[in-house]
Amino acid sequence: MNKSLQKNMINVARQDLNNINKYSAKDILKDTAKRVIGRPASNRDMLFWPAGMLLLGLTDAYLSLPSDDSLKGEILEDIKNYVDTWAEATDEKISYVDDALAGLSILSLFTTTGDKKYLSYAGKIYDFLCSYPKDKNGSIIYNRSASNDYIFADGVGETVMFLSRFSAITRSDEARTLAKKQLENFHRNGMDKLSGLPYHAFSSEKNSKLGLLGWGRACGWLFMGYGEYINCFRSSDDEIKSQFIELSETLLKLRRPDGGFSWHVPSIEGAPDTSAASMIAYGFSQGLSCGIYGTDTEKYNKAVLDATAFIEQHTKNGSVNDALSGCEDLGVHRQVYGHFPWGQGAALALISSAPEMV
Repeated sequence: MNKSLQKNMINVARQDLNNINKYSAKDILKDTAKRVIGRPASNRDMLFWPAGMLLLGLTDAYLSLPSDDSLKGEILEDIKNYVDTWAEATDEKISYVDDALAGLSILSLFTTTGDKKYLSYAGKIYDFLCSYPKDKNGSIIYNRSASNDYIFADGVGETVMFLSRFSAITRSDEARTLAKKQLENFHRNGMDKLSGLPYHAFSSEKNSKLGLLGWGRACGWLFMGYGEYINCFRSSDDEIKSQFIELSETLLKLRRPDGGFSWHVPSIEGAPDTSAASMIAYGFSQGLSCGIYGTDTEKYNKAVLDATAFIEQHTKNGSVNDALSGCEDLGVHRQVYGHFPWGQGAALALISSAPEMV
C-alpha cells in the first residue's frame, strides 16, 4: 500500500467526519419513513460507533505520519474540533455503550496534547461503563432500553478497547479487570466450540447464543478488543493470549483468495466486505505489533499485506467502497454495499497500522 493512497483515504475520512452529523431535510424524510415501517432511524449521537471508527482511523493515521508532515497537524485539529464540539454541544454526555470506541481517540488526544480535559472526557466514558447495567456474570449489556441482557460482540470489542487503553494510561486495575471480564465471558458464552467463531451475541439469562455465527464485523469487533488488550498489557494473561491466538488461527484459515474477508466469514465465496476485512486484518496487525505470533509472524504479516492490497482494489480516489451497510438487528443484515464511515475508518486504521506503513 502506497502512502499517497493513504493520504487520499485520509482526505475522504476527514470529509466523512465533517459531514457525519449534518442532518438535511432529505435525511428527516428518510428517518420518518423508516420509523413508519419499523426500521431503525439515524442515530444523532456524535460519539456513536460510525464516528468512532472514523476517529480511530484518523487517529492511527495521525500517529503513523512523520512529524514534519503538514497533514499531521490538520488531522489533529479535525479530531480536536470534533471532540470539542461534542463536549460543548452535549455537556460531555455519554449515551451509548458504542461511545466507548470514540474514547480511544479521546485518550490519544490526552496523550498527544497533554490537555487534561480529554482525560476528563475519557473518565466520563469510564464512569458510564462502570455504572451501566450488566448481566449476572458482569458483562456490560449492550442496550439497556431493549429490556434484555444481550451481550453483543460489538459492545465487547468497543468497551475492551477503551477500558484497556484507559487502564494502561491511568494505571487503573479496575478498568483492566472489567476489560478482561468482557473477553472471558464472551469466550465462555458467545463462541461456537466447533468452528471457533463468535456468534453476534449471547444471553446469560436465556443461556443461548444469538444472531449469525461468524458475521464479519462481529468477528472484527471481538478480535480488535483482544488485540488492544494484548497490546496494552503485553499479554501477561496467558489465557487471553491463548484465546487471541486461537481466534487468529481460525480467521486466518477463512481468508478469501483475494486477501480479504466476506461479510459472513465462513462464506468465502460470498460478498466481500471491506469493513469486516479491515477490522480483522487490523487485529492481525495488533498481534504483530506486540510480537505475539512468534514463529508464525511471517504468515500473519503476509495476511495483513494481502488485506491492504484487497482494500486498495476496492478504493477509488481515496474512497473505500464495498462495505456492508449497518446491521439493523440480530440476524438482519441487508445486503447493501457501498461507501460507509465504518468502512472508511476501519480501512484507514488498517492501512496506517500495516507493517510497511510504520
